[in-house]
Amino acid sequence: MARAVKQHKTKPTKQTPRQPSPWLLVKDTYRQLRKSGLEPHEAVQLLTSMPWKKRYVNSNGEKILPVVDGQIQGIELSIEIDTVTAADYLEIHDREYFHPSQDEPVEFYNPTANVERELKQLRSSTAAPPTPGKKPTPKKKRRKARSASAKTRRRGPKAKILPRVAGAMKTDIAEGKLSLDELEAISDKTLADRYSAKRERATAARQSVVDELKNNYQQLPTIPTITDKK
Repeated sequence: MARAVKQHKTKPTKQTPRQPSPWLLVKDTYRQLRKSGLEPHEAVQLLTSMPWKKRYVNSNGEKILPVVDGQIQGIELSIEIDTVTAADYLEIHDREYFHPSQDEPVEFYNPTANVERELKQLRSSTAAPPTPGKKPTPKKKRRKARSASAKTRRRGPKAKILPRVAGAMKTDIAEGKLSLDELEAISDKTLADRYSAKRERATAARQSVVDELKNNYQQLPTIPTITDKK
């Protein structure tokens, strides 16, 4: 009889998490700064305040670039626009890199710790500070609060501006300060300034006064004219 061969299960090897690189490409740093809300010139200004490392791709040589008066020595920075996507990007011009066929290609890096610290400060400065001692109101409670306030407004006293303005117009007409024709001819702006009210309410009050007075004039009895007989 054939013996059953036991199969040994191999235990999966534990993968250690990859440690983040201590250096970040300068162009990636620029994109992250732009996503955080900085303008192009602000991102460049912040980039020049960080340390820079120049790495030679073929020989793997490295050197830290000195910063003098806010300028990285040996390079020039410019903002270019992509003609297809219309997005801006950072262009780095190396003054020591004159002959692409002969000179060794290089890359530029910023310390990852510096980048993360600057991004953290930008996020904390743009985030709105929470109101002390006030918790956010749930949606249901906010709906109830709005409906309750609306009912309260409907049960409140009626507005007194329109009757006040109409009464002032009638007083001016009664005291001879203003005629009915003059009241109709006044511009809306002058009317609102004269009676210290908004244009809509001032014009509504004027229309109410004009209609009321014209209606009263039409209802007055006609007095026959008495002529002396010769």
